[in-house]
Amino acid sequence: MEKIIQDENVTLYVWANLKKNPRYRTIKFSDTQIGFEIPRVLATSDIALRLLHTCYDHVSPLRPAPAASQEKALEEEQDVGTAEAAGQAQEALEEAPQLPNNADTSETRTQEAGDPQEEAVGPLQLRMSIALEDSEAQKSELGLKLLSAAVLEAQLLLLENVLEKPMLFEDNEVDLCQFMPLGGIYHLDILELPPQCRPIRGWVMVQILKEGLQKHSYPPDTMEDSNDAENNFPPIEVTLKVHQNVIFFEDPMVARWDAEDQHWKTDGISNVVYASKQKLITFSLDTLGPVTLIQDAHVHMPYQSWELQPLDEDKVLLTVTTVFAEMQIHIKEELFMLAAVKLGNKERVSLLEGKWMTHISFITALKEAGLNIFPSNYSHFYVIINNKFASVELKAYRQMALLSSAFAYGWSKWNLLCDSHRVVFKVGHAPALPFRQLTSGRWGVSNYMHVEHGFSLD
Repeated sequence: MEKIIQDENVTLYVWANLKKNPRYRTIKFSDTQIGFEIPRVLATSDIALRLLHTCYDHVSPLRPAPAASQEKALEEEQDVGTAEAAGQAQEALEEAPQLPNNADTSETRTQEAGDPQEEAVGPLQLRMSIALEDSEAQKSELGLKLLSAAVLEAQLLLLENVLEKPMLFEDNEVDLCQFMPLGGIYHLDILELPPQCRPIRGWVMVQILKEGLQKHSYPPDTMEDSNDAENNFPPIEVTLKVHQNVIFFEDPMVARWDAEDQHWKTDGISNVVYASKQKLITFSLDTLGPVTLIQDAHVHMPYQSWELQPLDEDKVLLTVTTVFAEMQIHIKEELFMLAAVKLGNKERVSLLEGKWMTHISFITALKEAGLNIFPSNYSHFYVIINNKFASVELKAYRQMALLSSAFAYGWSKWNLLCDSHRVVFKVGHAPALPFRQLTSGRWGVSNYMHVEHGFSLD
């Protein structure tokens, strides 16, 4: 007997072993390739198999937070640094020289003096008014400069105070700073079959257990000899279907959740086979429990190339090319949209295409789909790149943002050859053409922008 219950985020598969036929060991749920290959000892037992697939990951947050005290101390330090920078800007603004406001006094004296001195006082009042306006303009300009400096200092704190690698992991533990679960969580359980209904003299009777469903231990906890356990209780073969909205660019790894240590682990899993066309993965488990599929979080890093092209006054097109994919992203004010995804020479239709989202929702959606192009605080430990001085990068980003509605930008191979104090990228004026796209042939040798340490914004 089997049952499938499905909604948007959760799918439940249940199979009950009512026949107890030792020959019936291959279990496939109807209209799917999902199922189990159970050993003979389970085929003759009063058990039920349950597979609960959630499209979201609610298990990984249960793991111990790495170096929590260090991260908290760093956040407090950043908050203090930001507050100090803002306080210094406010103090400097208050201490800015101000010209005394004598306009009211002059006007009063003019009225008291009478008509004979009106023509003589007029030019003086005009000069005082102009001087007052100049003072206010200087004060406003100084305030903007100080505010810009405070914001820059706060942003530099976020870039320069990079976290250290949190901890060393054992060989079979999954480093979630390097890998990321994709496609949700698969909860695999063997349950004790509850008492079945019995017809007695026209009545249907069933025993109701107060404790509810109980899990079946496989292999039994009383097994002491590991060799006997392997021979008499072999691994269970499981076949799962990868979620349709998830893309694996490498063969996925399978990890199981260790409830005792609160970590994802790769031991106890063998014979992993992935059929990419059917999006089916088959593996053997020593004991059932929560499992997930993981992929290198930096499979798309570093980028092969990138381009930023203006489409409208407040709209740009960002194209990122990696080893496996090319992604086109529309950015409009504070919203983001995935315009197209190309895998090799083939266009791929994604459910994310055409949907405008905020930056946090957009980043999360791309990560969950396997299109992670966003470095984390720990990415520099796993990706070999030419690190740049934080202030140089930040100032270059700000300049690009200011002119992105009229100029197109692109990556440059010379950026990899210069040191950490210099940034080089292509820049060109975008003509008023449909979509205003700059083709690769229009980038010239003279269209390069060079930013180095000490470059000023003002």
